[in-house]
Amino acid sequence: MMSKVDSITGSTLIAIHNGKEAGQEIPHLHVHLVPRNSSDSGGPIHSMFDSSIKLSDSEIEKYFNLLKI
Repeated sequence: MMSKVDSITGSTLIAIHNGKEAGQEIPHLHVHLVPRNSSDSGGPIHSMFDSSIKLSDSEIEKYFNLLKI
């Protein structure tokens, strides 16, 4: 599937919305495979948010430890 999507433009945005706070309206797994090109004016994923979340060093360490496999 990815090679087929990449063959369209050579670049792909992959997005997974999982949970209400992530923008999911109906509980189910869905993945967006969006072909991208330099003229689509989509911008980077960071442009979707007004500001970055500011975490303290202890919060960063907490989440780092929670996410470790």
